[in-house]
Amino acid sequence: MLDFPQQIYCLIHSNLADIVVELLMTLYDGAATEEGRGDLRRELDPAPIPPSFSSNVIKATLDYLSKCHSASHQSSLVAILSRTLISIQRILLAVSEGS
Repeated sequence: MLDFPQQIYCLIHSNLADIVVELLMTLYDGAATEEGRGDLRRELDPAPIPPSFSSNVIKATLDYLSKCHSASHQSSLVAILSRTLISIQRILLAVSEGS
């Protein structure tokens, strides 16, 4: 039987694609548009439903996940997700349906 930290690691690893989708769906970077750095939202878009996070927080979280779940600690999140054939397609489909 696995100890508790190992169970958590296995649970996160087996659901990594779903975790990435949930993170991407919480992206709200109103500051980027106000500062002229991006077109992530339009002026008339409603305020996000909490929780919502800036692109910097999302990127840091995705970087952390890739470091924790790669054997060499150098693999990208795409490389990790590519180990399961359907993961990237599930992410793209879920994000495209949610936007």
